[in-house]
Amino acid sequence: MATIISTELKVYSGTTTAGTQVGNTITQQGSPATVGLDSSSLGVSLTAGEQFCVIARCTNDEQYTTDWTLPYPFKTLIFTEIITLEGGTGMLSPELSFDYNNQVLTVQECGVYVSTNASGTNAQKIAAEDEQEAEQGWQITGLNENTTYYVIPYVIDNLGREYKGDWASAETANTGYSVPTVTISNVVTTYNSISGNVNITTNDTLQSVTLRIIPTGGGSGYQYKTLTNTVGLQTWSVTNGDLDDQSNPIVINPSTEYSIMITAVNTSSGSGSATVTATTAAQSTATIAITGVTNITPYSATVNLSYGSAASGGNQQQ
Repeated sequence: MATIISTELKVYSGTTTAGTQVGNTITQQGSPATVGLDSSSLGVSLTAGEQFCVIARCTNDEQYTTDWTLPYPFKTLIFTEIITLEGGTGMLSPELSFDYNNQVLTVQECGVYVSTNASGTNAQKIAAEDEQEAEQGWQITGLNENTTYYVIPYVIDNLGREYKGDWASAETANTGYSVPTVTISNVVTTYNSISGNVNITTNDTLQSVTLRIIPTGGGSGYQYKTLTNTVGLQTWSVTNGDLDDQSNPIVINPSTEYSIMITAVNTSSGSGSATVTATTAAQSTATIAITGVTNITPYSATVNLSYGSAASGGNQQQ
Protein backbone atom coordinates (compact mmCIF):
# COMPACT_ATOMS: atom_id res chain seq x y z
CA MET A 1 0.00 0.00 0.00
CA ALA A 2 1.37 3.41 -1.02
CA THR A 3 2.32 5.93 1.66
CA ILE A 4 1.68 9.67 1.43
CA ILE A 5 5.06 11.39 1.52
CA SER A 6 4.07 15.05 1.07
CA THR A 7 1.07 17.37 1.24
CA GLU A 8 0.71 20.75 -0.46
CA LEU A 9 -1.76 23.55 0.14
CA LYS A 10 -2.48 26.92 -1.47
CA VAL A 11 -4.67 29.73 -0.21
CA TYR A 12 -6.41 32.22 -2.50
CA SER A 13 -8.41 35.39 -1.97
CA GLY A 14 -12.07 34.92 -2.80
CA THR A 15 -13.87 31.65 -3.42
CA THR A 16 -11.93 30.33 -6.45
CA THR A 17 -8.35 29.96 -7.61
CA ALA A 18 -8.97 32.88 -9.93
CA GLY A 19 -8.20 35.07 -6.96
CA THR A 20 -4.74 36.12 -5.83
CA GLN A 21 -2.68 33.47 -4.07
CA VAL A 22 -2.02 34.41 -0.49
CA GLY A 23 1.55 33.89 0.65
CA ASN A 24 3.59 30.79 -0.12
CA THR A 25 2.50 27.32 -1.17
CA ILE A 26 2.66 25.18 1.95
CA THR A 27 4.51 21.86 1.65
CA GLN A 28 4.58 19.45 4.55
CA GLN A 29 6.02 15.99 4.88
CA GLY A 30 3.67 13.04 5.21
CA SER A 31 -0.08 13.30 5.69
CA PRO A 32 -0.81 15.70 8.54
CA ALA A 33 -4.43 15.73 9.71
CA THR A 34 -4.31 19.51 10.19
CA VAL A 35 -2.24 22.32 8.75
CA GLY A 36 -2.19 25.82 10.19
CA LEU A 37 -2.76 28.69 7.80
CA ASP A 38 -0.82 31.50 9.44
CA SER A 39 2.25 33.67 9.07
CA SER A 40 4.61 30.84 9.99
CA SER A 41 3.30 28.52 7.24
CA LEU A 42 2.24 31.04 4.58
CA GLY A 43 4.85 33.69 5.23
CA VAL A 44 2.04 36.23 5.67
CA SER A 45 -0.99 36.53 7.95
CA LEU A 46 -4.51 36.16 6.64
CA THR A 47 -6.67 39.29 6.64
CA ALA A 48 -9.37 39.59 9.32
CA GLY A 49 -13.01 39.31 8.27
CA GLU A 50 -12.18 38.33 4.69
CA GLN A 51 -13.15 35.64 2.15
CA PHE A 52 -10.57 32.99 1.26
CA CYS A 53 -10.43 29.49 -0.18
CA VAL A 54 -7.87 26.69 0.16
CA ILE A 55 -6.90 23.81 -2.14
CA ALA A 56 -4.76 20.75 -1.40
CA ARG A 57 -2.98 17.86 -3.11
CA CYS A 58 -0.67 15.09 -2.00
CA THR A 59 2.07 12.81 -3.41
CA ASN A 60 2.73 9.20 -2.45
CA ASP A 61 5.94 7.15 -2.39
CA GLU A 62 5.20 5.78 -5.87
CA GLN A 63 5.50 9.31 -7.24
CA TYR A 64 1.80 9.72 -7.81
CA THR A 65 0.45 13.25 -7.30
CA THR A 66 -3.26 13.87 -6.96
CA ASP A 67 -5.12 16.66 -8.69
CA TRP A 68 -5.73 19.77 -6.67
CA THR A 69 -8.94 19.54 -4.65
CA LEU A 70 -11.87 21.79 -5.35
CA PRO A 71 -11.52 25.15 -3.57
CA TYR A 72 -12.80 25.03 0.00
CA PRO A 73 -14.10 28.50 0.93
CA PHE A 74 -13.83 30.00 4.40
CA LYS A 75 -14.10 33.40 6.04
CA THR A 76 -11.78 34.64 8.75
CA LEU A 77 -13.27 36.12 11.92
CA ILE A 78 -13.81 39.84 12.46
CA PHE A 79 -11.06 41.29 14.63
CA THR A 80 -11.73 43.79 17.41
CA GLU A 81 -9.55 45.48 20.00
CA ILE A 82 -9.88 48.03 22.79
CA ILE A 83 -8.61 51.45 21.74
CA THR A 84 -9.26 53.23 25.04
CA LEU A 85 -10.62 52.17 28.42
CA GLU A 86 -11.38 54.72 31.12
CA GLY A 87 -12.64 54.23 34.63
CA GLY A 88 -14.98 56.71 36.27
CA THR A 89 -17.19 57.12 39.30
CA GLY A 90 -18.74 53.67 39.44
CA MET A 91 -18.44 53.04 35.70
CA LEU A 92 -16.19 52.01 32.79
CA SER A 93 -16.01 53.59 29.34
CA PRO A 94 -14.47 51.39 26.58
CA GLU A 95 -13.90 52.28 22.93
CA LEU A 96 -13.40 49.51 20.34
CA SER A 97 -12.10 49.28 16.77
CA PHE A 98 -12.91 46.59 14.16
CA ASP A 99 -11.04 45.09 11.23
CA TYR A 100 -13.02 43.28 8.51
CA ASN A 101 -14.44 43.54 4.99
CA ASN A 102 -18.06 44.70 5.31
CA GLN A 103 -18.78 43.23 1.87
CA VAL A 104 -18.00 39.79 3.30
CA LEU A 105 -19.24 39.90 6.91
CA THR A 106 -21.28 42.14 9.21
CA VAL A 107 -21.17 42.73 12.95
CA GLN A 108 -24.12 41.09 14.69
CA GLU A 109 -23.10 41.92 18.27
CA CYS A 110 -20.09 43.46 19.97
CA GLY A 111 -18.97 44.61 23.37
CA VAL A 112 -16.68 43.56 26.19
CA TYR A 113 -16.21 40.94 28.86
CA VAL A 114 -15.39 42.38 32.30
CA SER A 115 -14.03 40.51 35.29
CA THR A 116 -12.54 41.33 38.65
CA ASN A 117 -10.01 38.53 38.09
CA ALA A 118 -7.02 38.68 35.74
CA SER A 119 -7.88 35.18 34.50
CA GLY A 120 -11.40 36.26 33.48
CA THR A 121 -13.14 34.12 36.09
CA ASN A 122 -16.88 34.84 36.32
CA ALA A 123 -16.62 37.40 33.52
CA GLN A 124 -19.71 39.44 32.71
CA LYS A 125 -20.56 39.92 29.03
CA ILE A 126 -21.71 43.47 28.30
CA ALA A 127 -22.88 44.40 24.78
CA ALA A 128 -22.75 47.81 23.18
CA GLU A 129 -25.93 48.98 21.47
CA ASP A 130 -24.29 48.55 18.08
CA GLU A 131 -20.95 48.77 16.26
CA GLN A 132 -21.13 52.56 15.95
CA GLU A 133 -21.61 53.03 19.69
CA ALA A 134 -18.73 50.66 20.40
CA GLU A 135 -16.44 52.68 18.11
CA GLN A 136 -17.50 55.98 19.68
CA GLY A 137 -17.23 54.65 23.24
CA TRP A 138 -20.03 54.00 25.72
CA GLN A 139 -20.55 53.92 29.47
CA ILE A 140 -20.96 50.71 31.45
CA THR A 141 -22.68 51.35 34.79
CA GLY A 142 -23.91 49.17 37.64
CA LEU A 143 -20.42 47.92 38.47
CA ASN A 144 -18.81 47.67 41.89
CA GLU A 145 -17.28 50.82 43.32
CA ASN A 146 -13.52 51.30 43.63
CA THR A 147 -12.78 48.01 41.86
CA THR A 148 -10.13 47.14 39.28
CA TYR A 149 -11.75 45.44 36.29
CA TYR A 150 -10.04 43.37 33.59
CA VAL A 151 -11.63 43.92 30.19
CA ILE A 152 -11.39 42.16 26.81
CA PRO A 153 -13.36 42.92 23.63
CA TYR A 154 -15.61 40.57 21.68
CA VAL A 155 -17.47 40.58 18.38
CA ILE A 156 -20.00 38.17 16.88
CA ASP A 157 -20.41 38.12 13.09
CA ASN A 158 -23.54 37.42 11.05
CA LEU A 159 -22.55 33.73 10.90
CA GLY A 160 -22.84 33.57 14.68
CA ARG A 161 -19.09 33.14 15.22
CA GLU A 162 -17.42 34.95 18.11
CA TYR A 163 -13.95 36.42 18.39
CA LYS A 164 -12.80 37.66 21.78
CA GLY A 165 -9.52 38.96 23.11
CA ASP A 166 -7.05 37.04 25.24
CA TRP A 167 -7.30 37.54 29.00
CA ALA A 168 -3.50 37.62 29.13
CA SER A 169 -3.72 40.90 27.20
CA ALA A 170 -6.72 42.32 29.05
CA GLU A 171 -6.96 46.07 29.61
CA THR A 172 -7.55 47.26 33.18
CA ALA A 173 -9.30 50.24 34.76
CA ASN A 174 -10.60 51.18 38.20
CA THR A 175 -14.24 52.20 38.58
CA GLY A 176 -13.62 54.63 41.42
CA TYR A 177 -16.27 55.56 43.95
CA SER A 178 -19.82 56.51 43.06
CA VAL A 179 -20.73 60.14 43.65
CA PRO A 180 -22.11 60.99 47.11
CA THR A 181 -25.87 60.92 47.54
CA VAL A 182 -27.27 64.10 49.09
CA THR A 183 -30.81 64.38 50.55
CA ILE A 184 -32.21 67.59 52.01
CA SER A 185 -35.22 67.38 54.39
CA ASN A 186 -37.18 69.18 57.13
CA VAL A 187 -36.61 72.68 55.77
CA VAL A 188 -37.95 75.36 58.15
CA THR A 189 -37.96 79.15 57.64
CA THR A 190 -38.46 82.21 59.79
CA TYR A 191 -38.48 85.79 58.53
CA ASN A 192 -34.66 85.90 58.62
CA SER A 193 -33.44 82.29 58.67
CA ILE A 194 -33.62 78.96 56.84
CA SER A 195 -32.69 75.63 58.40
CA GLY A 196 -33.05 71.92 57.75
CA ASN A 197 -31.37 68.54 57.66
CA VAL A 198 -29.06 66.99 55.07
CA ASN A 199 -28.12 63.34 54.81
CA ILE A 200 -24.97 62.36 52.87
CA THR A 201 -24.07 58.80 51.92
CA THR A 202 -20.85 57.65 50.24
CA ASN A 203 -18.41 54.75 50.60
CA ASP A 204 -15.52 57.14 50.08
CA THR A 205 -14.30 59.78 52.51
CA LEU A 206 -15.61 63.31 52.03
CA GLN A 207 -13.49 66.21 50.88
CA SER A 208 -16.05 68.98 51.37
CA VAL A 209 -19.71 69.79 52.04
CA THR A 210 -20.91 73.20 50.88
CA LEU A 211 -24.23 75.05 50.99
CA ARG A 212 -25.06 77.55 48.25
CA ILE A 213 -27.92 80.02 48.60
CA ILE A 214 -29.41 82.60 46.23
CA PRO A 215 -32.81 84.33 45.94
CA THR A 216 -34.71 82.81 43.01
CA GLY A 217 -35.99 86.19 41.88
CA GLY A 218 -32.49 87.59 41.46
CA GLY A 219 -30.56 89.90 43.71
CA SER A 220 -27.21 89.24 45.30
CA GLY A 221 -24.99 86.59 43.75
CA TYR A 222 -24.37 83.08 45.00
CA GLN A 223 -23.18 82.85 48.56
CA TYR A 224 -21.47 79.76 49.95
CA LYS A 225 -21.25 78.39 53.45
CA THR A 226 -19.12 75.39 54.36
CA LEU A 227 -20.94 72.73 56.38
CA THR A 228 -19.55 69.96 58.55
CA ASN A 229 -17.49 67.57 56.47
CA THR A 230 -19.15 64.34 57.60
CA VAL A 231 -21.10 61.39 56.22
CA GLY A 232 -24.61 60.87 57.59
CA LEU A 233 -27.26 63.23 58.95
CA GLN A 234 -26.51 66.78 60.05
CA THR A 235 -28.50 69.95 60.69
CA TRP A 236 -27.75 73.15 58.79
CA SER A 237 -28.98 76.70 59.17
CA VAL A 238 -28.46 80.09 57.57
CA THR A 239 -29.45 83.29 59.37
CA ASN A 240 -29.37 86.84 58.10
CA GLY A 241 -25.95 88.30 58.93
CA ASP A 242 -24.08 84.97 59.02
CA LEU A 243 -20.73 85.21 57.28
CA ASP A 244 -20.21 83.25 54.07
CA ASP A 245 -16.93 81.61 53.05
CA GLN A 246 -15.68 84.99 51.80
CA SER A 247 -16.47 86.64 55.17
CA ASN A 248 -19.35 88.56 53.62
CA PRO A 249 -22.71 88.83 55.48
CA ILE A 250 -25.38 86.50 54.10
CA VAL A 251 -28.63 88.33 53.38
CA ILE A 252 -31.90 86.58 54.28
CA ASN A 253 -34.95 88.78 53.65
CA PRO A 254 -38.56 88.16 54.72
CA SER A 255 -41.13 86.81 52.24
CA THR A 256 -38.44 85.80 49.75
CA GLU A 257 -37.96 82.51 47.91
CA TYR A 258 -34.44 81.11 48.04
CA SER A 259 -32.73 78.28 46.15
CA ILE A 260 -30.55 76.18 48.42
CA MET A 261 -28.13 73.64 46.99
CA ILE A 262 -25.93 71.41 49.13
CA THR A 263 -22.98 69.74 47.39
CA ALA A 264 -20.79 66.95 48.75
CA VAL A 265 -17.45 66.10 47.12
CA ASN A 266 -15.54 62.94 48.01
CA THR A 267 -11.76 62.54 47.97
CA SER A 268 -11.84 60.86 44.54
CA SER A 269 -13.53 64.03 43.17
CA GLY A 270 -17.02 62.54 42.83
CA SER A 271 -19.60 65.29 43.35
CA GLY A 272 -23.24 64.88 44.36
CA SER A 273 -25.79 67.56 45.18
CA ALA A 274 -29.42 68.26 46.00
CA THR A 275 -31.45 71.46 45.62
CA VAL A 276 -34.58 72.74 47.37
CA THR A 277 -36.44 76.05 47.36
CA ALA A 278 -37.78 77.66 50.50
CA THR A 279 -39.72 80.88 51.11
CA THR A 280 -39.01 82.85 54.26
CA ALA A 281 -41.90 83.89 56.46
CA ALA A 282 -43.30 87.39 56.44
CA GLN A 283 -41.89 89.63 59.14
CA SER A 284 -44.33 90.31 62.00
CA THR A 285 -45.63 93.91 62.15
CA ALA A 286 -46.52 96.05 65.17
CA THR A 287 -48.43 99.24 65.94
CA ILE A 288 -48.19 101.73 68.75
CA ALA A 289 -50.58 104.54 69.74
CA ILE A 290 -50.76 107.11 72.53
CA THR A 291 -54.14 106.90 74.19
CA GLY A 292 -53.63 109.78 76.55
CA VAL A 293 -51.42 111.58 79.04
CA THR A 294 -52.42 111.43 82.70
CA ASN A 295 -51.08 112.20 86.14
CA ILE A 296 -49.85 115.53 84.98
CA THR A 297 -47.96 117.60 87.60
CA PRO A 298 -45.75 120.61 87.26
CA TYR A 299 -42.75 118.36 86.85
CA SER A 300 -44.05 115.00 85.47
CA ALA A 301 -46.70 113.18 83.45
CA THR A 302 -47.69 109.64 82.49
CA VAL A 303 -48.14 108.59 78.85
CA ASN A 304 -50.68 105.81 78.19
CA LEU A 305 -49.80 103.52 75.22
CA SER A 306 -51.56 100.74 73.30
CA TYR A 307 -49.95 98.16 71.02
CA GLY A 308 -50.99 95.82 68.22
CA SER A 309 -49.11 93.05 66.37
CA ALA A 310 -49.51 90.56 63.53
CA ALA A 311 -47.52 87.35 63.96
CA SER A 312 -46.32 85.78 60.72
CA GLY A 313 -45.40 82.36 61.99
CA GLY A 314 -42.90 80.07 60.21
CA ASN A 315 -42.86 77.87 57.14
CA GLN A 316 -41.82 74.23 57.00
CA GLN A 317 -41.12 72.24 53.83
CA GLN A 318 -40.28 68.60 53.51
